[in-house]
Amino acid sequence: MTPRYHPCRRCGTPRLATAAVVAAATLLVGSASPSSAELIQLQVIHRHGARTPLNKDAGLSVAGFEGGAQLLGEGVEQLELLGKTVRNVYLLDTQSAIVGETFKDGAVLAGATGAYKRPTDFRAVSSALDRTLASSRAFVAGLYPADETRVPTYMFHNDPDDYLLRGHALCPSHAAKVRSWYGSDEFRDEEERSAALRTKWAALAGVEDDSLANWFNVYDRVFLHQYGLKKSSGLPTQVPSNEFEAIQRLASWLESNKYGPVNDGHLVASALLGEVLERANAADAAAPSLSRPDDESDAAAVAATVSDGDAGVAQDNDLPRVHRLIEYSAHYPTLLGLLTALGIPLSEVEPDGALPNFGAALLLELHRSPNERTTLAARWYGGGVRTPRPGLTYDHFLTNVSNAALCGDGAPRDGRCPLTEVAGRTAARVASSAAEWCAACGNTDESPLCFAAARGVASSADRADRGGGGDDDDGGGGGLARGVVAVVAFVGGVVVALAAVMAVTWLRGRRVRQSWAAGAAPMGAAGAAKEGEGGVGCRMGGGLEGGMGAAGGAAVGVVAPRSFRGDVPVAL
Repeated sequence: MTPRYHPCRRCGTPRLATAAVVAAATLLVGSASPSSAELIQLQVIHRHGARTPLNKDAGLSVAGFEGGAQLLGEGVEQLELLGKTVRNVYLLDTQSAIVGETFKDGAVLAGATGAYKRPTDFRAVSSALDRTLASSRAFVAGLYPADETRVPTYMFHNDPDDYLLRGHALCPSHAAKVRSWYGSDEFRDEEERSAALRTKWAALAGVEDDSLANWFNVYDRVFLHQYGLKKSSGLPTQVPSNEFEAIQRLASWLESNKYGPVNDGHLVASALLGEVLERANAADAAAPSLSRPDDESDAAAVAATVSDGDAGVAQDNDLPRVHRLIEYSAHYPTLLGLLTALGIPLSEVEPDGALPNFGAALLLELHRSPNERTTLAARWYGGGVRTPRPGLTYDHFLTNVSNAALCGDGAPRDGRCPLTEVAGRTAARVASSAAEWCAACGNTDESPLCFAAARGVASSADRADRGGGGDDDDGGGGGLARGVVAVVAFVGGVVVALAAVMAVTWLRGRRVRQSWAAGAAPMGAAGAAKEGEGGVGCRMGGGLEGGMGAAGGAAVGVVAPRSFRGDVPVAL
């Protein structure tokens, strides 16, 4: 295996190097030439930038959900460069930085203006961790460098429910498959072969667990140290190149198998692929309007998808479901799982089989021809960290994913694949809802959302996140509206009941005061009055208690799911 980087010495000024790469990307003249087909949508799924060391356990979860590792300055540079590259290639009328096999159509996004002017221009989605949120921010800064508009970044869900971008940490079925693989002959043979390497470098990196299953934690520290991103005192100043190559090769073998076909790696990204295809279909339905960069046509695009039923998806908090450009700020297991779900081998995008680097990205282009034939093309951006060699600060620009990898053998060699064919080939590896994903992953109680889905609780939150409402005939906020009405009704009932009790108490006190003022009443009459008041009071008390019981049953009777962080019940 050829190492991706050959460290020699520290490079020069990062800003100058970044500027040089962007200039090179702009000046590269691709083989693309204008044609009749339009690029109507681009979806960019990228790994976050370089970060501090990360502690992962062998069970595929990540230690520390509250933020975790932090993005480094180099990580910010990497994502800004990706944003600038996407801007130069897809938003501006400049030469393409796409290299590789000939591609017939130009890459400029139809209707794009180079500025963020309306919600349909761009949507940013991130997992709920610091490093991905900061990476998304950096990507946007590169994409719209002179734009004063603050583009929002959306979190699909909080981490315990983020099955879209963090499915690798929430899928018990996949984790069980990997644990079973740990007992295979293939895995045990690799354990035996790599024992000496693991023992040596785990000790130097200060990692107690030197098992093969835990190898990523050793590799991560060595990798960050080798490129000056985060030094480890126990490691040599420079790791010998042959040993560093072996360290990388072992990590690549381990992680690519975890999220590859052998372990049903598609499960961790099946919901993301469903989201990508759903948004592509929505853009296809709105294509005639999206190709014109004005507010009126964007409104028409939104209306077209809303009226198109399932293919067009309803609104999400009054924001359009259709976007020209969509960014997903995610993680390397997200990319590996998505490649597996699409049927694209890792060797297709990384010839040496290396793991997706910091800032690496898969770009999915949606093209539409005048005869309404919609096709998909895939590109790969290598990302990378700063290297010691001047002029090679980052990896390559954009390379084509072969049509055979995306469409299968026998596909036309024009760099594109019919969207319907992609959907057909991947249908068995797609989850189109939270309930489908939870069922496929066997997640019934590790996530509040899956806990609810497994028990048939209306998943209005899931439908809202995917753009729909609580019912088929409801809007995006239908579930929330019904919840508010229910709460208001309950509170109103309690207030009325308490007011009635207070009124009875006041009347009772008034009668007592009146009886004292008028003199003692006959014992029988007083007793009857008291009994009557007691009857009213008891009936009212019983009614209130019954009302509280019924309402309380509605609120307390719902079985609370087990918290992802322990056994403390949490609200649905």
